[in-house]
Amino acid sequence: MLRYGAAAMPLSQVLPCVVVMLLLSVSGCGGSAAGSPVAQVGGSAISRSVLEHWVDITEDVGHGPVDGRVVLSKLIGFEWTVDEARELGVSANDAEAGRRLELLGYARTGGLSLGLGPRETELQRLLASSKLTAADRLWLAKLQILAARVQQRLVMQAEATVGRAQLIDYYRGHEVDFVIPERRDIAVFMTFDQAIAQRGKREVLSGKRFSYVAKRLNVSPEAHGGLIMGLVRGSGEAPFERHVFGARLRVLIGPVQQALSYVFKVTRAIRPTLQPLRTVEATIRRRLAKRDVTGSLLPDLQRRLRARTTCRTGWLIPQCAS
Repeated sequence: MLRYGAAAMPLSQVLPCVVVMLLLSVSGCGGSAAGSPVAQVGGSAISRSVLEHWVDITEDVGHGPVDGRVVLSKLIGFEWTVDEARELGVSANDAEAGRRLELLGYARTGGLSLGLGPRETELQRLLASSKLTAADRLWLAKLQILAARVQQRLVMQAEATVGRAQLIDYYRGHEVDFVIPERRDIAVFMTFDQAIAQRGKREVLSGKRFSYVAKRLNVSPEAHGGLIMGLVRGSGEAPFERHVFGARLRVLIGPVQQALSYVFKVTRAIRPTLQPLRTVEATIRRRLAKRDVTGSLLPDLQRRLRARTTCRTGWLIPQCAS
């Protein structure tokens, strides 16, 4: 059975996976649960000594004095997620946690991000606490992995319950979400000097192949080989797009002077296209599953887990059935 060296994230934070306040408040302690219990979640006791350890860590990360009941709420949430992870067959091992810590350390040293959003920033802050043991740090990394896997498993289960009629109704009500905007293919060469761009344009007008001129004169890596394929309206710089999407097909235009001077022609224009349902079905199914988990399945799960939770007199909080 997992203890506080391997606690889990509260499900209310797992879905929709917002864990900022959670990671600010708690960490695994890697110790025993000895001492007088203040709460019981199923067969797992939360001792006074464990609670005090986590309160100490909470205060160390800069929040000042805290109410022990606030931290107890987080610890109960950990146990809830441990229970759910066990039922779902979800786990995370020390080797995976060690690799995550290495990545987090590399990102911190290099001033980089792993792309995990706000919770990564708060986790990095907590990992710098002098109150954490090596076991605490290992568990915090394991906690992040476990939370993501619990979320993924719950959503996968919900996906299996999404019916065909639901997919069709959502698709018809959100067609704008599945429209591929107008796209254009362009032949272009960009230079630092407007006079050079003008000379290149004259060469093209005299009969030289555009690709030949672009190969000699183009300095922009974005126009590799003198081509930009499938440029989507709204994805680039506004002045450049204004010229490209305002141009007539196969008409040589330029030089246009911006940061660089460029000459171009639109070789193909593709109108906005509504993707068929079969193409976006998986995306819709996932959206509906996440909505169902957050809106109905999660509250039901929390009620079931609350029924397993008891708290000592003086420590009663909303998560406690008694």
